[in-house]
Amino acid sequence: MKYLQVFITLCMTMLIFAGCAKTQKEEYVSIASAPMGITLSDALDMISEDDIRTHIKTLSADVMEGRAPGSKGGEMAAEYIASQFEKIGLEQVMEGTYFQTFPMVGFELRGDKKFEFTKNGKTLKLDFGSEFVMETALQVETVSLNEELIYLGYGVQAPELDWDDYKGVDVKGKVLLMLVNDPPSDDPNHFGGNALTYYGRWTYKFEKAAEMGAKGVILIHTTPSATYGWQVIESGFTGKQYALGLNENSPPQLAMRSWISEPAADKLLAFSGHTLSDLQAAAARRDFQPVHLGVKVKAVLDTEISSVETSNVIGIIRGSDPVLSNEMVIWSGHYDHLGIAAPNSEGDNIYNGAWDNASGVSTILAIAKVAVELKPLLKRSILVMALTAEESGLLGSKYYSENPLFHLATAKALFNIDAVNIWGETRDMNPLGFKRSTMEAMLQPIADEQNLVLVPDQSPEKGIFFRSDHFPFSKAGVPAVSIDSGNDYVGRDVEWREATVDGWINANYHQPSDEYSEDWDMAGVMQIAKFVLSATYDIANSAVTPEWNEGQEFKAVRDKSLQDYQQ
Repeated sequence: MKYLQVFITLCMTMLIFAGCAKTQKEEYVSIASAPMGITLSDALDMISEDDIRTHIKTLSADVMEGRAPGSKGGEMAAEYIASQFEKIGLEQVMEGTYFQTFPMVGFELRGDKKFEFTKNGKTLKLDFGSEFVMETALQVETVSLNEELIYLGYGVQAPELDWDDYKGVDVKGKVLLMLVNDPPSDDPNHFGGNALTYYGRWTYKFEKAAEMGAKGVILIHTTPSATYGWQVIESGFTGKQYALGLNENSPPQLAMRSWISEPAADKLLAFSGHTLSDLQAAAARRDFQPVHLGVKVKAVLDTEISSVETSNVIGIIRGSDPVLSNEMVIWSGHYDHLGIAAPNSEGDNIYNGAWDNASGVSTILAIAKVAVELKPLLKRSILVMALTAEESGLLGSKYYSENPLFHLATAKALFNIDAVNIWGETRDMNPLGFKRSTMEAMLQPIADEQNLVLVPDQSPEKGIFFRSDHFPFSKAGVPAVSIDSGNDYVGRDVEWREATVDGWINANYHQPSDEYSEDWDMAGVMQIAKFVLSATYDIANSAVTPEWNEGQEFKAVRDKSLQDYQQ
């Protein structure tokens, strides 16, 4: 009753959803009264676009305050999702609750954000937000730096590719200035060609520098190298940040993690007697040598530290087979967003996250609703997850993958849904990462039946495979894909797609303007919903389940997981 009361309160509170309760009641009655023994085809027809729209509107409303982890709005969103799980008929995995609750550390810079550079008695200062952002990973209140700055190219150490930007230089206690992305290459065997590898991810650069003993890292942002504009960095790193708590088993951490904008980098490098273009060219060579810039970095990070609790929301649809029901297909999508942060030019400071990712969670709720009706036909179970703290570094999925409620060897496949297609029907679809595993062969017949062409990542240079909640599961060995719509829109040309789709994303991604609109074309969302449900149905009943292909970096972890489970 608790979850139902929360749902009713939300519907009554938000006048924009007048009639919400009636719509929900009528639709659930129609599903509940469906004849026994429905088929997959029946279930696909039952997926409700109206349900998806209602969930998106509810989760992205201003009253949810942007759904930041640990915030009032984040808790309201979790309660709403749990109320839907209960109404749909998902079973609780944990005794008496749908919530997998865990602690996080919240941290936010306060006071003056001192960040300056000195050389030969001269000082260069940058402005917080517009020119730089920074944070400490040490989870302490005050950090001060006055350290040498070394330019380290791309900050990559990849012995298998005969590449080492460190070149044996002692970087202990230093601050390292680095470029984002991989070293450039036209060779597909060399840093993935135009596809971003994990070496190019900013997370890797921070991790490697900390491992090498550096005290801080400054990443140089450019829109081509990061594949998104500075406004994404500014909005994502100027508000409250979150992390899992540190303990004796935690890897080394940086005292300062920072980004600077391209214009600020130009100023800094001119101040040091260099140019960004020259240093970029030098870093593209295997014989690159670290450059001591003769500059000292002075920074003070005065941080407000808080303890925060947040929750993954998890339910299960039990399979019918007495043995295979112990195995499962996972559906995941994150419900958190950026909360309340820097206002835009119109003064709006609520980051509603309607597309990213109320849309994905809403799609999962809609297909879970009809999947419950298929229970007698599902041999394996479906584990349904609305994950938290994705925007803080995939923390909800990372926490679950390190603290699973079921052994991860029992997870036979994972479908992640993040920011679905709201622009219309496509002829193609990209289950991101599907060519990395034998899932490709299992998904192809479904694509053929739905008249879809399966296409690989259309923007491999963006490294999207490393940027959503399926990735921690992949690292833990679970064969996983993240569902991304294609680019071939029915009745549209490339110019339309670039202007409409790319234009919308560039203007609204991680901005307060990511708000629900009745003008959204849900045909593409319905394609995704039907594709995931069909794929899940097949895998749940197949004698053979997906595994990583030979040569994939996750295969060894998977093999060990399976071996441990069987012992």
